[in-house]
Amino acid sequence: MAKASVRQQAHKTSTRKRAVRNLTQKSTLNQRLPAAEDLQQPNTWTNKPQTLLNLQRTIGNRAVMRLMESQKNRGSMGNAQSQFLQRFPLIMGQRQKPKVEGEECLDEAEKSKLIQREDTEPALPTGPAWNESKQTTPTFTLDKPAAVRSNTDSSTTQAATAALPTTFTGKAAVDAKRKSWRYQLDTIESKGKIQIVYYTNDRYPAPTPTDDSGTLSNVTEAKWKAIVKDLKKNRKGIADFWSAYQAEDLHEDYHWVNEWQKLAKKGIKKAEKTIAKLKIGFDKAATAADAEVILKPQATTIFDDAIKAARKKWLKMSDSPGAAPYKAQAPALDKLRKRVVAFAKGKKWDKKKKT
Repeated sequence: MAKASVRQQAHKTSTRKRAVRNLTQKSTLNQRLPAAEDLQQPNTWTNKPQTLLNLQRTIGNRAVMRLMESQKNRGSMGNAQSQFLQRFPLIMGQRQKPKVEGEECLDEAEKSKLIQREDTEPALPTGPAWNESKQTTPTFTLDKPAAVRSNTDSSTTQAATAALPTTFTGKAAVDAKRKSWRYQLDTIESKGKIQIVYYTNDRYPAPTPTDDSGTLSNVTEAKWKAIVKDLKKNRKGIADFWSAYQAEDLHEDYHWVNEWQKLAKKGIKKAEKTIAKLKIGFDKAATAADAEVILKPQATTIFDDAIKAARKKWLKMSDSPGAAPYKAQAPALDKLRKRVVAFAKGKKWDKKKKT
């Protein structure tokens, strides 16, 4: 009995579900079918393609065809039949399967518009294409005016100052893949200046020209040992008296090339990677000019901060005797010292004994 009750209960539930479904279908059918009075009026519904379509979907092709045929027999058929058949072709009693959802409702012109809407990407804004893999190589421009002479002032190397800035050029670029504007660096230039300050010419074994290659006119029998001693003692430091012209150039070149350029390149590379992450959507900037107004100040801040950090590190580097720049000058002093020794030996000064 318990099992029978369960079956009866299930049967009642199933019957209720069917009743609800039939009621829903009937309501939908009533919404789609033309009104009864419209069916009695010639050209009322046969000239309405949407009404025909609703009928076709609801009662099937054959029923629609019979209705249209009956209208034709009564002489009340308008242009709807030909329009309907052109737009909704019937093959073997069935409508062709549409290739695109909603296609059965469209004529050829409308289909073309649908295809364009679905297959065509929105046009990208005008602007240069962003090159994600590009790495900008900085150029280092050095101003090296004529040397001056002083026995108190020192040679100097300057970079990353207001008068000698490190700057960049760039532009907003279109990142088609990510549908956004990016900022592309084009050029980077770092300006610097080396001012060489030589001692007076009486402190150089070969006073002219200023490359230590001239005649050793300041080397005498009385002075040559003092010259050799001084050049050897201070090869990695500051001269007591005698010096070599080339030592100044090697020392300052080390500051410019080995120190500043190395630090600047490292900072620039890091800044470029950070700048490459900047982006703004096309909806926020319609043109390249609009995007640049937003992106360039951000890029400038990143770049300038990197250069300031590089300069701060550079100024903290040691420039005391024995440090790297002084080691860099040693070959010039060694070369000149050997030349003086060879000159003295040629004069036999090394053979003479003190009296």
